[in-house]
Amino acid sequence: MVDTDSTGRSLADFLLDRIGEDEAVARRAWEQQAHADGPEPRTALQTHVARHSPSRVLVACEARRQIVQNSLDVDAEQAEELMALEPAGPSELPPEQTVGEVAFFERVLRYLAVQYADHPDYERQWRP
Repeated sequence: MVDTDSTGRSLADFLLDRIGEDEAVARRAWEQQAHADGPEPRTALQTHVARHSPSRVLVACEARRQIVQNSLDVDAEQAEELMALEPAGPSELPPEQTVGEVAFFERVLRYLAVQYADHPDYERQWRP
């Protein structure tokens, strides 16, 4: 479904690796935070850091992972067949998977990956 890099690695694989890295950092921070006793945030930077707490990052990581996993459920061969069809009407397309769904997941993964555009493994072809 989604382009691969020169080694055959997909955008979904790239995203799952980055999400795993974000999650690992957030888990370590969450464990440290659980043992720390400190004053409430006072500066704008401290307020920003508190707003993006490890627990919030962990929830976001799981949400992004589920989005990527759902995109992997799209059958690439079936998607290619669907894109080649010229149906007489919508009833000729499988109701659970349409060309629009395939295109939607493609766009979603590309937009999710933008935040990692500075990563050395990010491929320019993955830009939205």
